[in-house]
Amino acid sequence: MLGQGTVPGVHWDSIAQNAPWSRDSLRAIGEYVRSTGSGAVMVVDDGRVVAAWGEPARRFPLASVRKSLLHALLGTELARGTLSTSATLAQLGIDDEPPLTSAERSAHLSDLLASRSGIYHASAFEPSSMRSNRPARGSAAPGERWFYNNWDFNALGTIFEHASGRKIFDAFGERIARPLEMEDYSASDGEYQLEPVSRHAAYLFRMSARDLARFGVLYMRRGAWGSAQLLPQAWVAAGVQAQSDAGTAGAYGQLWWVARDGMLVPGVLVDSGAFAARGAGPHYLIVIPTRRLVIVHLTDTDTPSPEKYVSRDAVGTMVKRILAARRPG
Repeated sequence: MLGQGTVPGVHWDSIAQNAPWSRDSLRAIGEYVRSTGSGAVMVVDDGRVVAAWGEPARRFPLASVRKSLLHALLGTELARGTLSTSATLAQLGIDDEPPLTSAERSAHLSDLLASRSGIYHASAFEPSSMRSNRPARGSAAPGERWFYNNWDFNALGTIFEHASGRKIFDAFGERIARPLEMEDYSASDGEYQLEPVSRHAAYLFRMSARDLARFGVLYMRRGAWGSAQLLPQAWVAAGVQAQSDAGTAGAYGQLWWVARDGMLVPGVLVDSGAFAARGAGPHYLIVIPTRRLVIVHLTDTDTPSPEKYVSRDAVGTMVKRILAARRPG
């Protein structure tokens, strides 16, 4: 059942030799991973490592995976009673420069979580595709339209820091990385990117594949780690519940991508209930609760080159082969 299963200890355990995974298939997948130039790939079955390739201990920049990490931190504040998803931006004291309109300030925290705020203000760390496709300000009311929007995500970082009185990277270290016994996470790796177009900074994480896999196990277990409930179960469940049609990417929940009709990663159909954190690179944290499976793919975007370019289709091929490598039983 969801929320159950094994958690790793201080160090990851590997699956048993008699586990139902094809060694020949895994070797072939490893060769494919090396041929793509991926930075790190890790496969975890019920809290134990099936295989890891590349540099699973190296901390890579995560790009938009950051948004799913923030989801966990916001959940810790809701559990403390310092935030409510029904609070409006006006009630939270959130504005920007140029200022928000009164209609924009009526957006609720829940609208920002679902990227449905209707606030089409310029934002920090905004890719050119997002900038060119951003709707005109005032063209949609809060909650009316889904648009994957860095303004919402960056403002949520500001909201968390105002509510908690803590910096994002320090709080993540204390509330998430430490209890999960992450091996490589360092708050000093975190970086804020602030630009003149907005008051709200982007919060840029670095993380290793083996630490990101622990985060995936936490969400697969609905926020439970060992005997501790680190995140409210209802918060995790709401985050990975589809709210908006995201086309060929599946659906979008609250700071998480969610499978829709099997669509989540290009070229492969995944089980209902699967969800993912993803970022440009491409970076993926894929969680398939029906199989108790976590898959991490990270790309070396620190030193980009043609040899290290990985397409999303290639990640889909990896995931398809990984799913096929587990024998029934």
